Amino acid sequence: MTLPLFFESELSGTDLQISNTYKLSDYNKKHIFSALRMKSTDSVYIANGNGIRYTAELVGSDSFTVTDCQPGPNQLPITLIQSLIKDGRDQQVVEMCIESGVSEIIPWQSEFAIKKSSGADAQNKLRTKWQGWSNASVEQCRRCNSVNIGTFFDGSTSLADGSVVIICDISETEKFYNFAELANVLRSENLFSDATHFYISIGPEGGLSPRDIDLLKKSAANSNSKYYFVTLGDAIYRSRTAGVVAISKLAEIIGF
Repeated sequence: MTLPLFFESELSGTDLQISNTYKLSDYNKKHIFSALRMKSTDSVYIANGNGIRYTAELVGSDSFTVTDCQPGPNQLPITLIQSLIKDGRDQQVVEMCIESGVSEIIPWQSEFAIKKSSGADAQNKLRTKWQGWSNASVEQCRRCNSVNIGTFFDGSTSLADGSVVIICDISETEKFYNFAELANVLRSENLFSDATHFYISIGPEGGLSPRDIDLLKKSAANSNSKYYFVTLGDAIYRSRTAGVVAISKLAEIIGF
């Protein structure tokens, strides 16, 4: 039986040392000892977002001692740029995409999105809400890397240099591919390097506007990256499910 994993965000950035004892967060303390009824000396996994999975033994009623550490599973080199969708459904997007292995999610106020989040305060509030869902999903999936919710996407958003930007939309003026065709193109252009990062953009159910597409192209150009229009196939997916489908298809062709 796999040990339960608990995410200790308060220890983020700390290299936990074997044989050292650390305090549990108030949330984890309550969850472990009250909700799960675990007890001192029981074994658990601890993660703090650095990609390491720590095996630990519970100590007393508020601490743990590290007994071993191993690298956690690799993250997919994929960032999702997700258009805003209706309240309630955005939580489903965050959770499903983290379950699929995405490494970062960037919210996007696309032009035709039904939900609007304008102004720094509103956007920061939404990011905080998404980050809470992200942290909970990481723990539930027993992942060892935190999944950051990035700042809202716009034309000035910095992308990883030399990355691949996948625009999930059918262009009326430019060539578009399905994922099998995209795989052949990426191989021919030597873009399957371990250093390549991929961005998947998902628009609203009303589609991407010319302005949205221009912003994606601009961000790709500013980061010396290439963009490709890609279709998910004959099926029509809603905005809340398109991301997880695209992540799964891309993960398959890049070998994860």
